[in-house]
Amino acid sequence: MDDPKGRGALASPLAALVARAAASLPTETGATAAAGAQRKNGGFTVILADVSSSMADYAGARRKCDILEDAIAPAVRDGAHVVAFGSYAKDLPAGGRLPPPAGSTALHLALRHVEAMRPRRLVVVSDGRPDDDKAALRAADQLGFVRIDVIYCGPDNDGEALRFMQRLARGGGAASAHDMAREPQSLANTLKRLAGPATI
Repeated sequence: MDDPKGRGALASPLAALVARAAASLPTETGATAAAGAQRKNGGFTVILADVSSSMADYAGARRKCDILEDAIAPAVRDGAHVVAFGSYAKDLPAGGRLPPPAGSTALHLALRHVEAMRPRRLVVVSDGRPDDDKAALRAADQLGFVRIDVIYCGPDNDGEALRFMQRLARGGGAASAHDMAREPQSLANTLKRLAGPATI
């Protein structure tokens, strides 16, 4: 998981698909114009933070949920909003702590929860597969032109979870993987970068 080539390989198939799709479209359509307007005039960045029961597991000497909380803090200071999700979604106040890990990974409910917020960008951080991958992908589709970046921080041998993360990323976003035990600062840096101003 600490191999940069591994992370690049994860994002590159999605980037190739996006490039091919873009090449097949007109330079400007009503849809692309609307997407540009939404990204320029839309709201803030939302971080969807997985707090399912598996986030209580240890990554090295610390629990994954504690590593994630520290990693999120710089992005929150830059104005990102955090929604924690396990079996349900919960908005966190600015500076609020993540709830104790519990429950399943109802990502589809979390994606539905943020739809009304009209975020400019969404960053999903999770360590495993969702309860219902098809429902999660449908919920992501309902977000329209929102950019979705995905950070996977689970076992590097879970190919199904990695493939799902690739499918979830959209709108110019990408999927990446981080080893929480070996590179906690890299996770924080990635979150801070993705939660910053969107590049149009």
